[in-house]
Amino acid sequence: IATGPADSRTARLDRPVTAADDVGTIDNAPEIVRFATAAAGFGGLLRGDPAMRDLSCNDVIALAQSVQEPDPDGRRAQLIALMYRAQPLIDLPPHDDPGK
Repeated sequence: IATGPADSRTARLDRPVTAADDVGTIDNAPEIVRFATAAAGFGGLLRGDPAMRDLSCNDVIALAQSVQEPDPDGRRAQLIALMYRAQPLIDLPPHDDPGK
């Protein structure tokens, strides 16, 4: 859903995702999809989502950095910097809850 005026960056997309949209691997996905996937994966890691058990912070950083499109406002770079700063906390081993 578009949040601003219709232009090349914000447009409403109303169509189902089908098998024709399959790109095979993430490496074949458009850059914007790869970055969005990295951002979503990072969010899952921050939440401790069990579905992210096979994903590391290194994985999301590498995926985010694979995007070569210009970053004129620096937002991609800021998110990648945040990923690096959060990495030591995300990669900590699980610990026992001291409240139990």
